[in-house]
Amino acid sequence: MQLNKEIETELEMKTTDLIKKMQELKVALQIGTHTLSPFSKPINEKVWLAALGKMKIKVNYQLYFETLQNTKNNY
Repeated sequence: MQLNKEIETELEMKTTDLIKKMQELKVALQIGTHTLSPFSKPINEKVWLAALGKMKIKVNYQLYFETLQNTKNNY
């Protein structure tokens, strides 16, 4: 259980750092340029990049590991 938490924490930190670096470099990822709702227009890329730079980043991983089992027992 402790190992799961350590892996989750490591992934959260690295993903957050990556996204923050992408914000600094103004990488759009084409995520925000899509519509926010079914009836709204797509967001202008310039507007999206301005908003992206101000967004707070919160990353949360939930990992579940299962042990591997040999079901054939022919080893």
